[in-house]
Amino acid sequence: RDITRIALQWLPQSKDDKFGKAQAAKVCRMTKAFNIVLKYHLTIDGGNPDDRVSRTDPELPSKVKEELRKELSMVCFSPSDPVQARELEDCLSSSHRPLWTIQQMCNASHAGIWARCGDRPDRAIRDGQLLERHFQRLCGAMGACERIHRTPIPTAFTRHCSRFLMVWCNAMPLVLWPIVGTSTPLAATFVAWAMLGTEDIGVQVEEPFDVL
Repeated sequence: RDITRIALQWLPQSKDDKFGKAQAAKVCRMTKAFNIVLKYHLTIDGGNPDDRVSRTDPELPSKVKEELRKELSMVCFSPSDPVQARELEDCLSSSHRPLWTIQQMCNASHAGIWARCGDRPDRAIRDGQLLERHFQRLCGAMGACERIHRTPIPTAFTRHCSRFLMVWCNAMPLVLWPIVGTSTPLAATFVAWAMLGTEDIGVQVEEPFDVL
């Protein structure tokens, strides 16, 4: 929000400054695109809960790319605009899309700031540093997500917890019967639901990007 607010407020010199408005609009487009491409960058199937491509599909990469194209066209880029259509194709062809969007934000803000400052380079440095701090924070957040994504979690740890809980839940009715009698099935079902649900939450915390 800070990036888009600063871009819209400071890049246009006036209401009639078409170049400044175009650069501010580009910064806003790339800010929206960054969130989408980062989601696809960190997940195998795009992470869309309502429209997920099967991971066993042999055409998974091409289908995920088409899903990304559709989402970017809907939210960020207008295919009817030649400039935005070219930006969309450049984004899709980039080897590191989140980094590409950050670089485009930097390029647009740099161009807008220098056009606005004219013969006062000190103003350009001041305004550039203001936006650069936000770009660095965005890049740092992306790096933190990538480190979480690439940090291996031993699968034996998850398997052991699941197997232990299954044995524990299956043996639990033997312990509950002397205490609750005929209510044992209901009590065992509730406790098993609570324990297995907690275990599933733990797996999601370990792998927030659904890699396992």
